[in-house]
Amino acid sequence: MNAARGVFAAAGSIALAAAGLLVLEPGLASAVPTDAAVAALGNDYLLVAAFGVAALALVAAVLGGRAVTDVAQATPPRPETVQRAPRFGSDFDETVDSKVGLRARLFSDRRETVRERLRENAVRAELAAEGCRRAEARKRVEAGDWTDDPDAAAFLGASLSPPVRSRLRAAARGQTWFQRGARRTAEAIATKAKSGEADR
Repeated sequence: MNAARGVFAAAGSIALAAAGLLVLEPGLASAVPTDAAVAALGNDYLLVAAFGVAALALVAAVLGGRAVTDVAQATPPRPETVQRAPRFGSDFDETVDSKVGLRARLFSDRRETVRERLRENAVRAELAAEGCRRAEARKRVEAGDWTDDPDAAAFLGASLSPPVRSRLRAAARGQTWFQRGARRTAEAIATKAKSGEADR
């Protein structure tokens, strides 16, 4: 196929050069035997039609050659895009910020999952800050002794109930007790973790 492409390229280059010479030097047009070709075909329109048929034959040959060869038109690869990953803490924010109806409160375990994750992080922060054993840290979290924040202590405590004042503040701000407690607990864990890092 490369040899045929070279022949077509050479023929096209010669035809282009000849046409350029005829345009630049009109006196050379008399050297081209067009009168004999018109007389042989009988009409000058038929001469133009003959060139059109020859051009269509060349186009058909090129397209037919592409169809029978294995050369496929290259398709560009799909552009790279940035992978969308969930933002760190987005699950926590979604659970805490969402308006929860009765169905979600009764049949969903998302809130309990958030509470357990916060409890585990509080235990880890207590371990790092106080240098105690894991069982001791867990007892301190369940008893509410790990923080000075009564909301955070009540949120993770096993038997502690949240102060009435905190429930009223949450309601006044349009929050549920769960939303207030989760946010306050996350803040208390961050404070505890920072104090543990400062002690090192």
